[in-house]
Amino acid sequence: DVVDAFVKYHGSMSYVEHVEDAYRGCYDDEETFAEEYYNEIYGEVPGFLVVDWEATWKQSLTYDFDFVDGYVFSSDF
Repeated sequence: DVVDAFVKYHGSMSYVEHVEDAYRGCYDDEETFAEEYYNEIYGEVPGFLVVDWEATWKQSLTYDFDFVDGYVFSSDF
């Protein structure tokens, strides 16, 4: 399924060799990925902060990652 989503997004088999390097996991939505991604980098966000993870995805991550059928791929492979 992961390979199929990757090929579907890129429109050809020519990039299939990069699936393993590009794959970042399976998520319910972009917001969940954004939260997990930044928690891994900076640690747990304190509970008193309110973060708009959807806006964070759109503003900071859509240029570096692709969200395809629940799978996240790095666009820099």
